[in-house]
Amino acid sequence: MNENDAIGIIVTHGDLARELLNTVETIVGKVDFCYAISNADLSDDAMIARIRKIIDEHRESYAILFVDYFGGSCSMSCSRAVKGYEKAVVISGINLPILLDFVTKRGTMKPEEIVRNLIRRGQESVRVIDP
Repeated sequence: MNENDAIGIIVTHGDLARELLNTVETIVGKVDFCYAISNADLSDDAMIARIRKIIDEHRESYAILFVDYFGGSCSMSCSRAVKGYEKAVVISGINLPILLDFVTKRGTMKPEEIVRNLIRRGQESVRVIDP
């Protein structure tokens, strides 16, 4: 295992997490280091337990949690879930460019570098397109 390897946990409202992961897999092929979690039909405690179980199963890896909306219930659950984990971070505002960058650059940078890169990529992907 590469010391820069990381897992991704996408946590969103509704089916957004699963659909983002499906779209990435359509583009790059099967991704076995990302997990999609929906808040649908999950209590806060159940979501936290599921996130922690995934992180614990990959103790050697850095965990990057991607949430859809800063300050929303998914964001708050993720923040609670990573308490006590030194190798975990939560990034809000997940979009396709961020997830594609994570999947294609995973393992090539130190965790702190890839997090900075992902945030920059997300910011750069939001723009007005002139006709």
